[in-house]
Amino acid sequence: MRNKKSLLLIISVLLIAIAGLLYFFKLNDHTSFENIVLNDKEEITQIDIIRSSDNAIETLESANKLEQVLTVLSDIRKIKETNDDYPNINELYWITIKENGQRQYGVPLMLGKEDDFVSIFNYDGGDSSNYKILESNKLKLIDNFFEE
Repeated sequence: MRNKKSLLLIISVLLIAIAGLLYFFKLNDHTSFENIVLNDKEEITQIDIIRSSDNAIETLESANKLEQVLTVLSDIRKIKETNDDYPNINELYWITIKENGQRQYGVPLMLGKEDDFVSIFNYDGGDSSNYKILESNKLKLIDNFFEE
Protein backbone atom coordinates (compact mmCIF):
# COMPACT_ATOMS: atom_id res chain seq x y z
CA MET A 1 0.00 0.00 0.00
CA ARG A 2 2.83 2.40 0.87
CA ASN A 3 4.60 1.65 -2.45
CA LYS A 4 1.42 2.38 -4.35
CA LYS A 5 1.04 5.79 -2.65
CA SER A 6 4.69 6.63 -3.29
CA LEU A 7 4.39 5.69 -6.94
CA LEU A 8 1.21 7.77 -7.29
CA LEU A 9 2.95 10.74 -5.63
CA ILE A 10 5.98 10.48 -7.95
CA ILE A 11 3.78 10.25 -11.05
CA SER A 12 1.74 13.26 -9.88
CA VAL A 13 4.85 15.36 -9.28
CA LEU A 14 6.26 14.40 -12.69
CA LEU A 15 3.00 15.30 -14.45
CA ILE A 16 2.87 18.68 -12.72
CA ALA A 17 6.52 19.34 -13.61
CA ILE A 18 5.95 18.43 -17.26
CA ALA A 19 2.82 20.62 -17.43
CA GLY A 20 4.79 23.49 -15.88
CA LEU A 21 7.61 23.14 -18.40
CA LEU A 22 5.17 23.05 -21.32
CA TYR A 23 3.45 26.19 -20.01
CA PHE A 24 6.81 27.95 -19.54
CA PHE A 25 7.94 27.16 -23.08
CA LYS A 26 4.60 28.27 -24.53
CA LEU A 27 4.90 31.62 -22.70
CA ASN A 28 8.37 32.12 -24.14
CA ASP A 29 7.42 30.90 -27.60
CA HIS A 30 8.52 33.92 -29.62
CA THR A 31 10.95 34.75 -32.35
CA SER A 32 12.07 37.82 -34.26
CA PHE A 33 11.24 39.19 -37.69
CA GLU A 34 14.91 38.94 -38.56
CA ASN A 35 15.02 35.21 -37.81
CA ILE A 36 12.12 34.53 -40.17
CA VAL A 37 12.56 37.01 -43.02
CA LEU A 38 15.92 38.74 -42.92
CA ASN A 39 18.31 35.80 -42.73
CA ASP A 40 19.66 36.54 -46.25
CA LYS A 41 19.85 40.35 -46.13
CA GLU A 42 22.55 40.50 -48.81
CA GLU A 43 20.16 38.83 -51.28
CA ILE A 44 17.51 41.58 -50.92
CA THR A 45 17.54 43.77 -54.03
CA GLN A 46 14.29 45.73 -53.69
CA ILE A 47 11.63 46.59 -51.13
CA ASP A 48 8.25 48.01 -52.11
CA ILE A 49 6.14 49.70 -49.43
CA ILE A 50 2.49 50.67 -49.90
CA ARG A 51 0.87 52.89 -47.27
CA SER A 52 -2.84 52.04 -47.17
CA SER A 53 -4.14 55.38 -45.87
CA ASP A 54 -3.35 57.15 -49.16
CA ASN A 55 -2.12 54.27 -51.38
CA ALA A 56 1.30 55.90 -51.61
CA ILE A 57 3.96 53.58 -53.01
CA GLU A 58 7.70 53.71 -52.46
CA THR A 59 10.16 51.43 -54.23
CA LEU A 60 13.53 51.22 -52.53
CA GLU A 61 16.49 49.83 -54.46
CA SER A 62 19.60 51.73 -53.37
CA ALA A 63 21.84 49.94 -50.89
CA ASN A 64 21.54 52.88 -48.47
CA LYS A 65 17.71 52.90 -48.50
CA LEU A 66 17.53 49.11 -48.26
CA GLU A 67 19.83 49.17 -45.24
CA GLN A 68 17.70 51.88 -43.59
CA VAL A 69 14.45 49.98 -44.03
CA LEU A 70 16.06 46.70 -42.94
CA THR A 71 17.25 48.44 -39.78
CA VAL A 72 13.66 49.48 -39.00
CA LEU A 73 12.31 45.99 -39.74
CA SER A 74 15.12 44.35 -37.75
CA ASP A 75 13.85 46.27 -34.75
CA ILE A 76 10.86 43.91 -34.63
CA ARG A 77 12.72 41.93 -32.00
CA LYS A 78 9.97 39.84 -30.45
CA ILE A 79 6.94 38.44 -32.23
CA LYS A 80 4.55 35.73 -31.19
CA GLU A 81 2.29 33.78 -33.51
CA THR A 82 -1.34 34.73 -32.98
CA ASN A 83 -4.87 34.21 -34.21
CA ASP A 84 -6.05 37.51 -32.71
CA ASP A 85 -8.07 40.01 -34.69
CA TYR A 86 -6.47 43.34 -35.54
CA PRO A 87 -8.61 45.95 -33.77
CA ASN A 88 -7.85 49.67 -33.79
CA ILE A 89 -5.34 49.68 -36.64
CA ASN A 90 -4.09 53.21 -37.34
CA GLU A 91 -2.03 52.41 -40.41
CA LEU A 92 -1.39 49.44 -42.63
CA TYR A 93 1.74 49.04 -44.74
CA TRP A 94 2.11 46.31 -47.34
CA ILE A 95 5.81 45.54 -47.72
CA THR A 96 7.11 43.33 -50.51
CA ILE A 97 10.66 42.09 -50.09
CA LYS A 98 12.38 40.96 -53.28
CA GLU A 99 15.50 38.86 -53.53
CA ASN A 100 17.37 38.96 -56.83
CA GLY A 101 14.35 40.60 -58.47
CA GLN A 102 11.85 37.95 -57.34
CA ARG A 103 9.16 38.45 -54.70
CA GLN A 104 10.24 36.56 -51.62
CA TYR A 105 8.04 37.86 -48.79
CA GLY A 106 4.80 39.80 -48.51
CA VAL A 107 4.60 41.58 -45.17
CA PRO A 108 1.46 43.45 -44.09
CA LEU A 109 2.54 45.59 -41.14
CA MET A 110 -0.39 46.78 -39.02
CA LEU A 111 0.33 49.59 -36.58
CA GLY A 112 -2.40 50.02 -33.99
CA LYS A 113 -3.34 52.28 -31.13
CA GLU A 114 -2.50 49.60 -28.59
CA ASP A 115 -0.95 46.63 -30.39
CA ASP A 116 1.00 46.14 -33.60
CA PHE A 117 0.81 43.08 -35.82
CA VAL A 118 2.71 41.64 -38.75
CA SER A 119 1.78 38.89 -41.18
CA ILE A 120 4.47 37.13 -43.16
CA PHE A 121 3.70 35.45 -46.47
CA ASN A 122 6.48 33.45 -48.08
CA TYR A 123 6.00 33.57 -51.86
CA ASP A 124 8.48 30.74 -52.30
CA GLY A 125 6.79 28.26 -49.97
CA GLY A 126 3.27 29.70 -50.04
CA ASP A 127 2.92 29.65 -46.26
CA SER A 128 1.63 32.51 -44.14
CA SER A 129 1.70 33.31 -40.42
CA ASN A 130 0.28 36.12 -38.29
CA TYR A 131 2.22 37.59 -35.39
CA LYS A 132 1.63 40.04 -32.59
CA ILE A 133 4.62 42.34 -32.19
CA LEU A 134 5.76 42.16 -28.57
CA GLU A 135 8.84 44.38 -28.76
CA SER A 136 9.82 47.12 -31.19
CA ASN A 137 10.70 50.80 -30.92
CA LYS A 138 11.24 52.03 -34.47
CA LEU A 139 8.15 50.92 -36.42
CA LYS A 140 6.72 54.43 -36.68
CA LEU A 141 9.84 55.33 -38.71
CA ILE A 142 8.53 53.30 -41.65
CA ASP A 143 6.53 56.38 -42.63
CA ASN A 144 9.79 58.32 -43.14
CA PHE A 145 10.43 56.42 -46.38
CA PHE A 146 7.55 58.20 -48.07
CA GLU A 147 8.53 61.43 -49.74
CA GLU A 148 6.13 64.28 -49.18
